Amino acid sequence: MTRLAPVALAAIVAIVAIPAPARAAEVVWLPGPARTIARTTSASRDAPLLELAYGPRAQASIGMEPGFLSIATSQWTVHVGGYAMIALENGVSRIAFPPNETWRGLVGLSASVSADALARRWFGRGASLELSLVLGHESDHYSGHDSPVLLPGALSNVTGDFVAPDVALRAPLGRFLVTARLSDRAYLRGALVDAPGADLGLRLRVHPLVQPTLALYGEHIFPREAGAHGGFFGRALAGVGFVGRLGEVTPFISGDAGNGKGVLVSRREARFSGGIRYAPF
Repeated sequence: MTRLAPVALAAIVAIVAIPAPARAAEVVWLPGPARTIARTTSASRDAPLLELAYGPRAQASIGMEPGFLSIATSQWTVHVGGYAMIALENGVSRIAFPPNETWRGLVGLSASVSADALARRWFGRGASLELSLVLGHESDHYSGHDSPVLLPGALSNVTGDFVAPDVALRAPLGRFLVTARLSDRAYLRGALVDAPGADLGLRLRVHPLVQPTLALYGEHIFPREAGAHGGFFGRALAGVGFVGRLGEVTPFISGDAGNGKGVLVSRREARFSGGIRYAPF
Protein backbone atom coordinates (compact mmCIF):
# COMPACT_ATOMS: atom_id res chain seq x y z
CA MET A 1 0.00 0.00 0.00
CA THR A 2 2.90 2.39 0.57
CA ARG A 3 3.41 2.44 -3.21
CA LEU A 4 0.20 4.45 -3.48
CA ALA A 5 2.13 7.62 -2.61
CA PRO A 6 4.29 7.87 -5.78
CA VAL A 7 1.37 6.63 -7.89
CA ALA A 8 -0.89 9.38 -6.53
CA LEU A 9 1.78 12.04 -7.04
CA ALA A 10 2.40 10.88 -10.63
CA ALA A 11 -1.34 10.90 -11.34
CA ILE A 12 -1.70 14.46 -10.00
CA VAL A 13 1.14 15.65 -12.22
CA ALA A 14 -0.33 13.83 -15.25
CA ILE A 15 -3.79 15.34 -14.79
CA VAL A 16 -2.43 18.86 -14.38
CA ALA A 17 -0.32 18.38 -17.53
CA ILE A 18 -3.41 17.63 -19.68
CA PRO A 19 -3.95 20.58 -22.02
CA ALA A 20 -6.80 22.75 -20.74
CA PRO A 21 -9.35 24.51 -22.95
CA ALA A 22 -8.82 28.07 -24.07
CA ARG A 23 -10.77 29.47 -21.09
CA ALA A 24 -8.35 31.01 -18.62
CA ALA A 25 -7.85 29.24 -15.30
CA GLU A 26 -9.59 30.77 -12.29
CA VAL A 27 -7.17 31.31 -9.40
CA VAL A 28 -8.59 31.80 -5.89
CA TRP A 29 -6.58 32.52 -2.76
CA LEU A 30 -8.05 31.08 0.49
CA PRO A 31 -10.94 29.30 -1.28
CA GLY A 32 -12.26 27.68 1.91
CA PRO A 33 -11.90 23.88 1.80
CA ALA A 34 -8.62 22.22 0.81
CA ARG A 35 -10.39 19.65 -1.38
CA THR A 36 -13.28 19.35 -3.77
CA ILE A 37 -14.47 16.31 -1.76
CA ALA A 38 -14.01 17.26 1.90
CA ARG A 39 -12.99 14.58 4.40
CA THR A 40 -15.46 15.88 7.01
CA THR A 41 -18.07 13.30 5.96
CA SER A 42 -15.78 10.47 7.11
CA ALA A 43 -16.33 8.29 10.19
CA SER A 44 -12.54 8.21 10.69
CA ARG A 45 -11.14 9.39 14.02
CA ASP A 46 -8.73 11.52 11.96
CA ALA A 47 -11.42 13.51 10.11
CA PRO A 48 -10.47 17.21 10.31
CA LEU A 49 -13.47 18.68 12.14
CA LEU A 50 -14.77 19.62 15.58
CA GLU A 51 -16.21 16.59 17.38
CA LEU A 52 -17.26 15.85 20.96
CA ALA A 53 -18.47 12.37 21.93
CA TYR A 54 -18.88 10.11 24.94
CA GLY A 55 -19.04 6.35 25.34
CA PRO A 56 -17.78 4.93 27.59
CA ARG A 57 -15.17 7.68 27.94
CA ALA A 58 -14.94 11.25 26.70
CA GLN A 59 -13.28 11.96 23.35
CA ALA A 60 -12.95 15.09 21.22
CA SER A 61 -11.19 16.53 18.20
CA ILE A 62 -10.44 20.04 17.00
CA GLY A 63 -9.41 20.05 13.36
CA MET A 64 -9.62 21.77 10.00
CA GLU A 65 -8.36 21.28 6.45
CA PRO A 66 -8.31 24.81 4.96
CA GLY A 67 -7.42 25.62 1.38
CA PHE A 68 -4.59 28.04 0.61
CA LEU A 69 -5.01 28.15 -3.18
CA SER A 70 -7.25 26.71 -5.88
CA ILE A 71 -6.80 26.77 -9.67
CA ALA A 72 -9.82 25.75 -11.71
CA THR A 73 -10.55 25.20 -15.39
CA SER A 74 -13.50 23.48 -17.01
CA GLN A 75 -11.53 20.20 -16.96
CA TRP A 76 -9.95 20.03 -13.51
CA THR A 77 -9.39 21.85 -10.22
CA VAL A 78 -6.14 21.92 -8.23
CA HIS A 79 -6.17 22.62 -4.49
CA VAL A 80 -3.24 23.32 -2.17
CA GLY A 81 -4.05 23.40 1.53
CA GLY A 82 -3.17 22.48 5.08
CA TYR A 83 -4.22 19.90 7.64
CA ALA A 84 -4.18 20.49 11.39
CA MET A 85 -5.87 18.58 14.17
CA ILE A 86 -5.73 17.86 17.90
CA ALA A 87 -7.53 14.71 19.10
CA LEU A 88 -8.14 14.17 22.83
CA GLU A 89 -9.38 11.07 24.65
CA ASN A 90 -9.62 9.76 28.19
CA GLY A 91 -7.97 6.39 28.65
CA VAL A 92 -9.29 5.57 32.15
CA SER A 93 -11.48 8.36 33.51
CA ARG A 94 -15.25 8.06 33.00
CA ILE A 95 -16.01 11.76 33.48
CA ALA A 96 -18.09 13.25 30.65
CA PHE A 97 -15.81 16.29 30.19
CA PRO A 98 -13.03 17.15 29.57
CA PRO A 99 -11.08 14.48 27.65
CA ASN A 100 -7.54 15.23 28.82
CA GLU A 101 -5.65 12.01 29.55
CA THR A 102 -4.26 11.40 26.03
CA TRP A 103 -3.91 13.62 23.00
CA ARG A 104 -2.61 13.46 19.45
CA GLY A 105 -1.39 16.30 17.26
CA LEU A 106 -1.47 16.09 13.46
CA VAL A 107 -0.24 18.71 11.02
CA GLY A 108 0.52 18.65 7.30
CA LEU A 109 0.26 20.09 3.81
CA SER A 110 -1.97 18.71 1.06
CA ALA A 111 -2.29 18.83 -2.73
CA SER A 112 -5.38 17.64 -4.61
CA VAL A 113 -6.54 17.40 -8.20
CA SER A 114 -10.18 16.79 -9.08
CA ALA A 115 -11.01 15.67 -12.63
CA ASP A 116 -14.27 17.63 -12.87
CA ALA A 117 -15.20 17.11 -16.52
CA LEU A 118 -14.24 13.43 -16.42
CA ALA A 119 -16.36 12.82 -13.31
CA ARG A 120 -19.40 14.46 -14.92
CA ARG A 121 -19.03 12.34 -18.04
CA TRP A 122 -18.64 9.10 -16.11
CA PHE A 123 -20.98 9.60 -13.15
CA GLY A 124 -23.34 12.41 -14.06
CA ARG A 125 -23.97 16.01 -13.06
CA GLY A 126 -22.75 16.86 -9.57
CA ALA A 127 -20.10 14.12 -9.48
CA SER A 128 -16.45 14.60 -8.48
CA LEU A 129 -13.36 12.41 -8.76
CA GLU A 130 -10.27 13.50 -6.82
CA LEU A 131 -6.68 12.45 -6.12
CA SER A 132 -4.96 13.86 -3.03
CA LEU A 133 -1.64 13.65 -1.22
CA VAL A 134 -0.87 14.79 2.34
CA LEU A 135 2.62 15.18 3.80
CA GLY A 136 2.28 15.30 7.57
CA HIS A 137 3.47 14.57 11.08
CA GLU A 138 1.71 12.90 14.01
CA SER A 139 2.77 13.13 17.65
CA ASP A 140 1.11 11.21 20.50
CA HIS A 141 1.11 12.15 24.17
CA TYR A 142 -0.11 10.89 27.54
CA SER A 143 -1.00 13.43 30.23
CA GLY A 144 -2.65 11.10 32.78
CA HIS A 145 -1.24 10.20 36.18
CA ASP A 146 0.05 6.75 35.22
CA SER A 147 1.71 5.86 31.93
CA PRO A 148 0.14 2.95 30.02
CA VAL A 149 1.89 -0.41 30.50
CA LEU A 150 2.77 -2.10 27.18
CA LEU A 151 2.40 -5.87 27.11
CA PRO A 152 4.58 -8.12 24.89
CA GLY A 153 3.49 -7.78 21.26
CA ALA A 154 1.77 -4.44 21.89
CA LEU A 155 2.36 -1.44 19.64
CA SER A 156 3.97 1.65 21.11
CA ASN A 157 2.60 5.04 20.09
CA VAL A 158 2.66 5.96 16.40
CA THR A 159 4.53 9.25 16.48
CA GLY A 160 6.18 9.92 13.12
CA ASP A 161 6.16 11.58 9.72
CA PHE A 162 3.77 10.20 7.12
CA VAL A 163 2.71 10.37 3.47
CA ALA A 164 -1.02 9.91 2.91
CA PRO A 165 -2.38 9.46 -0.63
CA ASP A 166 -6.07 8.91 -1.35
CA VAL A 167 -8.57 8.74 -4.19
CA ALA A 168 -12.18 9.85 -3.64
CA LEU A 169 -15.44 9.73 -5.58
CA ARG A 170 -18.63 11.66 -4.90
CA ALA A 171 -21.65 10.91 -7.06
CA PRO A 172 -25.44 11.42 -6.92
CA LEU A 173 -27.64 8.33 -6.80
CA GLY A 174 -31.26 9.46 -6.95
CA ARG A 175 -31.93 11.43 -3.76
CA PHE A 176 -28.75 10.06 -2.22
CA LEU A 177 -25.23 11.46 -2.45
CA VAL A 178 -22.59 8.72 -2.23
CA THR A 179 -18.99 9.40 -1.19
CA ALA A 180 -16.27 6.73 -1.33
CA ARG A 181 -12.56 7.04 -0.53
CA LEU A 182 -9.55 4.70 -0.55
CA SER A 183 -6.56 5.95 1.43
CA ASP A 184 -3.26 5.02 2.96
CA ARG A 185 -1.02 6.57 5.60
CA ALA A 186 2.56 5.43 5.08
CA TYR A 187 4.85 6.28 8.00
CA LEU A 188 8.43 7.27 7.20
CA ARG A 189 9.48 6.45 10.77
CA GLY A 190 7.86 5.32 13.98
CA ALA A 191 6.06 2.17 15.18
CA LEU A 192 3.88 1.68 12.07
CA VAL A 193 4.64 0.90 8.42
CA ASP A 194 1.27 2.08 7.15
CA ALA A 195 -2.47 2.14 7.81
CA PRO A 196 -4.58 1.69 4.64
CA GLY A 197 -8.26 2.56 4.99
CA ALA A 198 -11.59 2.88 3.18
CA ASP A 199 -14.53 5.28 3.57
CA LEU A 200 -18.13 5.02 2.45
CA GLY A 201 -20.67 7.77 3.06
CA LEU A 202 -24.37 8.02 2.21
CA ARG A 203 -26.38 11.23 2.49
CA LEU A 204 -30.14 11.50 1.96
CA ARG A 205 -30.96 14.92 0.48
CA VAL A 206 -34.51 15.21 1.83
CA HIS A 207 -34.11 18.97 2.31
CA PRO A 208 -31.34 21.52 1.63
CA LEU A 209 -31.03 22.19 5.38
CA VAL A 210 -31.69 18.75 6.92
CA GLN A 211 -29.82 15.70 5.60
CA PRO A 212 -29.61 12.28 7.33
CA THR A 213 -26.18 10.68 6.94
CA LEU A 214 -24.53 7.28 7.33
CA ALA A 215 -20.74 6.84 7.28
CA LEU A 216 -18.62 3.68 7.42
CA TYR A 217 -14.85 3.58 7.90
CA GLY A 218 -12.28 0.82 8.29
CA GLU A 219 -8.48 0.61 8.42
CA HIS A 220 -5.78 -1.99 9.00
CA ILE A 221 -2.58 -1.32 10.92
CA PHE A 222 0.77 -2.80 9.82
CA PRO A 223 3.49 -2.52 12.49
CA ARG A 224 7.18 -1.86 11.90
CA GLU A 225 8.34 -3.08 15.29
CA ALA A 226 9.66 -6.65 15.44
CA GLY A 227 7.27 -8.90 17.36
CA ALA A 228 4.43 -6.35 17.44
CA HIS A 229 0.96 -7.44 16.44
CA GLY A 230 -0.99 -5.71 13.67
CA GLY A 231 -4.39 -4.20 14.29
CA PHE A 232 -7.56 -2.76 12.82
CA PHE A 233 -10.22 -0.15 13.44
CA GLY A 234 -13.79 0.04 12.15
CA ARG A 235 -16.53 2.57 12.81
CA ALA A 236 -20.13 3.15 11.72
CA LEU A 237 -21.66 6.58 12.30
CA ALA A 238 -25.29 7.69 11.76
CA GLY A 239 -26.60 11.20 12.23
CA VAL A 240 -28.61 14.10 10.89
CA GLY A 241 -26.72 16.99 9.31
CA PHE A 242 -28.12 20.50 9.75
CA VAL A 243 -26.60 22.51 6.92
CA GLY A 244 -26.21 26.29 6.95
CA ARG A 245 -24.11 29.08 5.51
CA LEU A 246 -21.46 28.66 8.22
CA GLY A 247 -21.10 24.90 7.88
CA GLU A 248 -22.83 21.78 9.14
CA VAL A 249 -23.78 20.56 12.63
CA THR A 250 -24.42 16.80 12.99
CA PRO A 251 -25.69 15.08 16.15
CA PHE A 252 -24.74 11.40 15.80
CA ILE A 253 -24.48 7.96 17.30
CA SER A 254 -21.62 5.61 16.44
CA GLY A 255 -20.25 2.17 17.10
CA ASP A 256 -16.61 1.18 16.68
CA ALA A 257 -14.35 -1.78 17.31
CA GLY A 258 -10.63 -2.44 17.13
CA ASN A 259 -7.43 -0.71 18.19
CA GLY A 260 -7.36 2.70 19.78
CA LYS A 261 -5.53 5.76 18.53
CA GLY A 262 -2.20 7.26 19.51
CA VAL A 263 -0.99 6.16 22.94
CA LEU A 264 -4.02 3.82 23.15
CA VAL A 265 -3.17 1.99 19.91
CA SER A 266 -2.37 -1.23 21.81
CA ARG A 267 -5.85 -1.25 23.42
CA ARG A 268 -8.51 -3.22 21.54
CA GLU A 269 -12.20 -2.84 22.43
CA ALA A 270 -15.73 -2.33 21.12
CA ARG A 271 -17.80 0.65 22.18
CA PHE A 272 -20.93 2.70 21.49
CA SER A 273 -20.85 6.52 21.53
CA GLY A 274 -23.05 9.53 21.04
CA GLY A 275 -21.98 13.04 20.24
CA ILE A 276 -22.02 16.06 17.97
CA ARG A 277 -19.87 17.24 15.04
CA TYR A 278 -19.30 20.60 13.40
CA ALA A 279 -17.62 21.04 10.02
CA PRO A 280 -17.14 24.49 8.45
CA PHE A 281 -16.73 22.97 4.96
